Amino acid sequence: MIISLGKSNHQRRRPPKAKTRCIVLLMLSALLFWQMHVFVSSQFSLFSLFDYDDSASSTNYQNNIRGAVYDQLDDEDIIPQQSNDDDKVPETLITEYHIPPKIFVKEEAPPSATSWTALLTVTDGFYDFFLNWLAYYKQLSPPPAFNKLIIIAEDDAVLQKIQKLQQRGILPSAFQIERSELELTKKSVMRKKNEYAALSYESSNYNKLVSTRAGQILTRLQKGMNILYTDVDTVWLSNPLFYVDDPQYSDMDFIAQSDGIREGQTWYCTGFMAIRSNKRSIDLMKRWNAALQTPQLNQPVFNELVQKATRQLQLRHAALSLDEFPYGEMYFDYDNFIEKRSEVAVVHNNYIIGHDVKKERFMRHGLWMLDEKNSNPADTLVAPSSPRSLSTDGLILTLATTLLHTEPGTQKYYIQLNTLRALALLKDDINVVVFTKDATGERLCLEAGIKHVVKEFETNQYGTPYVKSIFEKLDNIHDSEKSTFLGYVNADILFDTRLIHSLKAISQAYTEGRLTDHILIVGRRTNVKMDDDMKRDDHPDMVIENNLDSLVDRFHEGGELFSIDAQDFFIITPGTFDWDEIPNLVIGRPGYDNWLVNYVYDKDDATLIDVTDTVPAIHQTGVDGDKASFQERDDTQWNWDLAHPEKEPSQYQHGYTTCASVRTIWGDDLRKDRILVARRNGRVC
Repeated sequence: MIISLGKSNHQRRRPPKAKTRCIVLLMLSALLFWQMHVFVSSQFSLFSLFDYDDSASSTNYQNNIRGAVYDQLDDEDIIPQQSNDDDKVPETLITEYHIPPKIFVKEEAPPSATSWTALLTVTDGFYDFFLNWLAYYKQLSPPPAFNKLIIIAEDDAVLQKIQKLQQRGILPSAFQIERSELELTKKSVMRKKNEYAALSYESSNYNKLVSTRAGQILTRLQKGMNILYTDVDTVWLSNPLFYVDDPQYSDMDFIAQSDGIREGQTWYCTGFMAIRSNKRSIDLMKRWNAALQTPQLNQPVFNELVQKATRQLQLRHAALSLDEFPYGEMYFDYDNFIEKRSEVAVVHNNYIIGHDVKKERFMRHGLWMLDEKNSNPADTLVAPSSPRSLSTDGLILTLATTLLHTEPGTQKYYIQLNTLRALALLKDDINVVVFTKDATGERLCLEAGIKHVVKEFETNQYGTPYVKSIFEKLDNIHDSEKSTFLGYVNADILFDTRLIHSLKAISQAYTEGRLTDHILIVGRRTNVKMDDDMKRDDHPDMVIENNLDSLVDRFHEGGELFSIDAQDFFIITPGTFDWDEIPNLVIGRPGYDNWLVNYVYDKDDATLIDVTDTVPAIHQTGVDGDKASFQERDDTQWNWDLAHPEKEPSQYQHGYTTCASVRTIWGDDLRKDRILVARRNGRVC
C-alpha cells in the first residue's frame, strides 16, 4: 500500500538510510507493544471469567463457590458493565428475560351492531403459532363476542391435534373445526410421519395455500357471515372488535391492517381483515378468488383488485389505525414506536420470512407464551387464564410493610397512602400484607383497598417490630399463597411494574437452575423531596389508577440515587434466613439492613442480587428527611446495642448493595423490553 505524504510519487525523494532504519524500528516497537497489550488484556479477561484471584482470600473463595453454578456459560456470554462506575469487573450473562406486552381492555366494547365470525387457517408447520395465538386469546376478558369462531385445518396432522385440544378442554367448545379441501405435495412438506414442516415462502405449496384464502372467505360471505380473518402469527393484546366496530367504519365494506403506503395507495395486509357480507365485498372476493386459481401470493393481487373495485364497484374500505394495528417492521424495529407499544391491540409478526425467525422475534420481545421445555406445548394452555403470563404460576411476591402511628391529614399519612395504593395496583402479581396495631393504619389500608392486615406480631418495648417476627408471620402466609418470593418494604417506598418484571427475570434464572436456592434481593433507593403541601388526595404526586409507571418515571428522573449502605426493601426465597440465628433486630432503626445483607453475603448457599438498575425504588422524602431512622428515639441504638459495627465489624463489613454477586440490568437502555440477570466476575466487595 502506498501512503501519500502530500506529493505525487514521482516528486517524492527517497529518505536517507538512517532515517529509514529509524522509522522501521519505531514501527516494530509499536507493533511489539500492541501485541503485549493484547496478550495481557486477554489473560486478565480469562482470569476474570473464572473468578481468578491470586490472594485466595476466604471471602473470594466463597464467591467462587457461589458462582460455580454459572461457570458452564460460554465465553460469549460476557457482557459489558453498564452502570455503577465504582464497579468495573466484567459480568457473565445468567439469563435474559423478555418483558411481555400488557394484555389490556381499552374499555368495554359496546354491543356490536355487526355479527362477526372469526376465521383462522392453520397448518401443522405453524401449529405452535396457533397455540401461542390461542394462549393470548384466552386471556382476553371478557372474550370477544364472535357469533362463530372457525378454525380451518389445512392438513390432516394439524386437524388431529386441534381436535385433541378440544377434547382436552383446552380449545373452547365455541370454536368450530373444519378441514379444508387443500392437498399439499407431501414430498416437499413432510417432516416425519404424520407431521408437516412449515412451508417455504413463495414455494409452490405456499402459493397454493395462500391462494385458497379468497375462496374460504367468499364461501362464508355468500352465507351472510361477516368475516374477521386473522393470520396465526398474530398476538391479540386487546379485543379487536372494539376497533372494528368503531362507528367511523360502520359504512365500510372491509377494513384491514395497513402494511404502509405504496405508490400513494394504502397497501392492505391480507393477514388481518374484517369484511362485511354485501354485494360489493362478495364481488371483490369473486374477482380475487378467480385471479388466484393460478396459485400465487395473494396480497399483491388483492391490492390491485381493490384499486379497480374502488372505481368500478364504488367499494368502500379503510385501514385500521397503525397505532393499534402496526405492521411487523413498525412494531418490532422502529425506535420511534417504542413508546406506543402499550396501546397496540394486535401485533402481527409479518415483514419477516420463515417460521423460526418469526418465533425467535416473538420470543425476543416477550410475545411467546409457550413453555419450550414442555414436550407437549399445548400443556402450557392448561393453566387457568389470568391477566398474567402463563409462564408464571400464581403470585410472584408476598410483600409486607409496617404502619406505625401517624396523624391523618399529614404529609406522612399521604406518603404512606401513596405506597399502599401503588402496591394495590400490583395486586395481580403481589399479595400485600400490612402489619399494624394502629387504627390509623387500618384506615389507610381501607382507603387503599388493602385487605390483608395483621395485628398480632412481636415488637420491642417501644412498639418497634422485630424483623424476624414479620418474616416468620410472612412465612405462614406464604405457605398458603405459594408465591415465588416473600419480602418486606418500608412504607414510604414506591414501586411500579418494573419490580414485577425484575422478579420474573430472577425467577426465570432460578427455574433454569442458574441461581442458588437461597436468594436475597436488594437495591438502592432514589430520594425524592415531596411537596410540603402533599396533604390532600388530589395532589399531583398522588398515585391514581393509570399513572403509576409515569409517576415513578418522573420521580426517578428528578430524584437522587442514595447511598449503597441503605436498603429499604428485602425480597427473599423461603428459607434464606434461619430466623433462630437472627438477633431481635428491629425495623426502621439503623443497622438492621446492613446486618441482613452481610448475613446473606457470608452464606455459601445464598446469592445476593442487586436490582438497582431495573427497579426504581422511590423514597418519598418527607419532613423527616433522608435519614429518618437516625433521629433521636428511645430505641435509635437498638440494633447497634445488639451487634455494634465497632464491636462486631464482621457482621457489617459486606452489608452494601455493591457486594451483590448478581445484578439485573436492562438489555437495551432505550427499549427497556428485556432484563438481563448477570453475575459479576471476581471480587465485588
